[in-house]
Parts: sequence; structure tokens; C-alpha cells
Amino acid sequence: MLLLILEVLAYIIAMPFAIGQGGEAIVHALLRNLPRAYVSLHDVTLGEKGNIDEVVISPNGIWTLEVKNYKDGEITFENGVLCRNHYPIGVDGKPLTQAYAEAKNLQNHIRETLELYVPVTPVLIFANSKNTMKFGLEPINGVFVIGVDWLQKLLVPPNLPSRITPENCVAISDELRKYTSIV
Repeated sequence: MLLLILEVLAYIIAMPFAIGQGGEAIVHALLRNLPRAYVSLHDVTLGEKGNIDEVVISPNGIWTLEVKNYKDGEITFENGVLCRNHYPIGVDGKPLTQAYAEAKNLQNHIRETLELYVPVTPVLIFANSKNTMKFGLEPINGVFVIGVDWLQKLLVPPNLPSRITPENCVAISDELRKYTSIV
């Protein structure tokens, strides 16, 4: 009986991780449809501050994607806090601050290691297509909050000018590959 209880507890503990991994797999699959000039790197870990779920590098810009995979619901921004069905997501706006911090950490890393001053745009993406939100392409506290159906619209808008040379895209990609175990 004790063994059964331990197995059930292990399953319950592992379930949120597995759900999160499923969301990351959905986004990772969508990134395969980006134009050839785009490079996406999964699970980039810089230092002790945790991982970045996805980094997208292109001549049009660099984005960090923090992926969340919550149950169905409406995502809103209420009283300075991101909410799902009017209940706060995380503590003290953690998903927004996490996404913003990841982008700034990567931007600093690129500046320090390659001496390139390129902006990195933070994105918080909800992988469950049944989550609804009405933010469009307006950032909240400096972070784009989107559903999976907006990913292409954000990353590949028409007529966006190149901001990063192809050579710098390669240098950034090569540098960041050192910090991912998944290619």
C-alpha cells in the first residue's frame, strides 16, 4: 500500500512538469515552420538563473520565449497582475518578470561575450490554444503575451527591416549553442 501511495505521489509531482514539457513541445514544433533565416534553440541555460525555453534568432530580431501550458481559461491583466480566469498566475507577476529577466539576461550575455549590442524581446506564450487573451501585439510591462496562434504574427511580420547582420546571427547562434543540451 505504501508503494502505491508513493507511486501516486510521484505521478502527481511529475504531472505539472510533464504538462509544461508538452507545451514546450507544441511551441518547438511551431518554430520549425519559421523561415530559413531563423534559428531556434530550445532550453538555453545561462548561468544559475534557470533556463530559457526557446531563443529565436533572425535578422529581424532576437526573442526569448517563456512557455506556459495552463488549462483552458481567459488570460487577463488585472491590477498589475497577470491572471487566468481572474486568479493570479504565479506569485507577484512571476511569469512576466521571469520572461523579462530572461531576455535581459540573454541581452547582457550577448553584449559581454560577443560585444554586440542587440535588443532581445521577451515573449510569454501560452501553448494551450484554448486559452484566450486580448492583448494583440501590445506588450505588458515590456513582455509580449500571446497564444500559439500569434507566434508567426509576432516573429515574422511583413516588411520588418533587418536589424542584425547574417554574420552576427551566426555568431549569436554559435555562442548560444554552447548553452543548450538540445539541438
